[in-house]
Amino acid sequence: MISNRFFTANLEIDTKSQLIPILFAIVIAIAPHIVRLPAWILICCFVSWGYVALSLKYRLPWPPKWLCQILGIIGFCGVLATFGRILGREASVALLSILLAFKTFETITYRDRMIIIFLAYFLVITNLFYFETLSMTLYMFVSVFITTSVLIHINYPKAKISANLVLAGNIMLKSLPLMVFLFLLFPRIQGSLWGTGRHAAKTGFSDHLTIGDISSLSKNNEIAFRVEFKGKIPKGSSIYWRGVVLWNFDGESWKRGLSVPLKENFIVGGEDTNYTVTLEPHDQRFLFALDMPISIPSNINADFFSDETIMARFPIRKRLKYSIKSITVYNTGDMKKWEERAIHIPRYTNPKSIELGKKWGYENKDKEELIYKALNYFKKNEFAYTLSPPRLDKINVIDDFLFRTKKGYCEHFAASFALLMRASGIPSRVVIGYQGAEFNPIGNYYIIRQSDAHAWVEVWLDKKGWVRIDPTSVVAPERLVDNLDSLNIAKRGNRFSSFSRYVEFGWDTINSRWNQWIMDYTSLEQSRIFSFLGIKINSIKGILRSIFVFISLTFCVLLPVTIGYLYKQQVKIDIVKLYYDKFCEKLYKAGIERLPNQGPLDYYNKIILLKPGLKPKAEEIINLYIALNYGFNRDEKLKYKFRDMVKRFDT
Repeated sequence: MISNRFFTANLEIDTKSQLIPILFAIVIAIAPHIVRLPAWILICCFVSWGYVALSLKYRLPWPPKWLCQILGIIGFCGVLATFGRILGREASVALLSILLAFKTFETITYRDRMIIIFLAYFLVITNLFYFETLSMTLYMFVSVFITTSVLIHINYPKAKISANLVLAGNIMLKSLPLMVFLFLLFPRIQGSLWGTGRHAAKTGFSDHLTIGDISSLSKNNEIAFRVEFKGKIPKGSSIYWRGVVLWNFDGESWKRGLSVPLKENFIVGGEDTNYTVTLEPHDQRFLFALDMPISIPSNINADFFSDETIMARFPIRKRLKYSIKSITVYNTGDMKKWEERAIHIPRYTNPKSIELGKKWGYENKDKEELIYKALNYFKKNEFAYTLSPPRLDKINVIDDFLFRTKKGYCEHFAASFALLMRASGIPSRVVIGYQGAEFNPIGNYYIIRQSDAHAWVEVWLDKKGWVRIDPTSVVAPERLVDNLDSLNIAKRGNRFSSFSRYVEFGWDTINSRWNQWIMDYTSLEQSRIFSFLGIKINSIKGILRSIFVFISLTFCVLLPVTIGYLYKQQVKIDIVKLYYDKFCEKLYKAGIERLPNQGPLDYYNKIILLKPGLKPKAEEIINLYIALNYGFNRDEKLKYKFRDMVKRFDT
């Protein structure tokens, strides 16, 4: 027979009423982590919490303390076996979750319940390891609000739910000024506590291209970057965002190969286009720029390379904002020595394609006519542009596309066209990046999505340099239409009506401003604030001085706030005490004296003993006094009710 001490029926009534709110707060806190936690941890969590919830109704036995300790050790070993460590972002979140799973079996005491609530707070904070978006911030505010309400409920179980919610809201509202103060002035250290980890954002781009890589992004509507133009805006058909240039072809994949940084570029052209790019993190070094860039961002460490691309000196693991300058009409100048590799053809692969290219080269000495003939080949031979191209032979990829399937995405046409050009004797290379943009009329900026990923070709012509040729435009001219908004609607499946698109644009504008003003607030921006105070924080001495200033300002801000709060509380207590003393004074005149060490309940017993007729009125006054002076009742109207009751009281 199981001992009664293992039944929830023997728990305190307060504990029973608090378990469901505690479980609710924990579930809300852990919800964003469900997609990344191992399945076995999720099973442990929800089985444990479900068992606790059912035990309240069906009097199920709870595991003894020694069993909970064994479960905790097993969970610890499981996390260690899964992640190979305990410290780190994923491992720490997993360990915290498994601790919360088994800790819910230990909610007998007030201390246990408080520990669970504080663990829930920590679990909410861990969302910042993965997300910095406005939507996640709002969700965390809701989660903190719920957890705080449960915390208040644990301490004041007999209070109304509405009173707990109001108090939780008041606490959070009053903490906002302090939060802003800490955000602006608490000394910031560059870098990440946990690093980027395996969940870092990816663009889908790398320094090589295998046919099928870009088509996999065709239905990905995540934002790659945003652009704000300053002055004249290029036409839609000329908006190409240059990312990576691929030189080497091995018969299956195009690869970047060797490219060297240049101290200056040799590009000449027409009118400059100035703009600012806000690039989402993608864990690569590529910086995207309007084709063709002629400058490098001054605010970050980056290099301008010999293939007219810009690369940061570090992987982009945080949102990056940079200003840059480009020209859409340009001449790259004479061919350099290192660019002669653009004529190389791989041996023993794609023989039909190479033979066709050589035939064109033999028949057409004029390079521009040859290019026109190659483009016309795609147009007249029933080639089709599709987001879901069929699989190709891995050995002769280009041959299989040109002579069998004839269905492909932009990389199919770009890769095959570049090989045909090389076989015909024209230097060529593949460029991957993005094409087009979607205008946000509310934020007055352009949005480039992952679905805008594109590949095109550059061929080298005498007196013109590298010239952009986009073979996709021959097969699918709508891919490059000037009316970019209509294209984006088509690509996204007409999901949005006019109204819903404006709602989407509005939300994206809010997110963009949030990222710009809040999430991109770095130590550089903070140093400008401290510079107004004459403090430079670019050294250890400056950091220590800034910490001293921060502590001093915090003290100056919190001291008057604390004094004001304590004074207000004292005034509230004094009002209640004042009328309680008047109540005792009336009774003293009636011959019922309150002794110095006599509490309100003892005094009440004395009143009804000496004058039973005063019981109803005295009981009401004493109960209200206890609620106001000792209990949890923050209704300001009750103070005035207490005052009026004392005034009307007559012995």
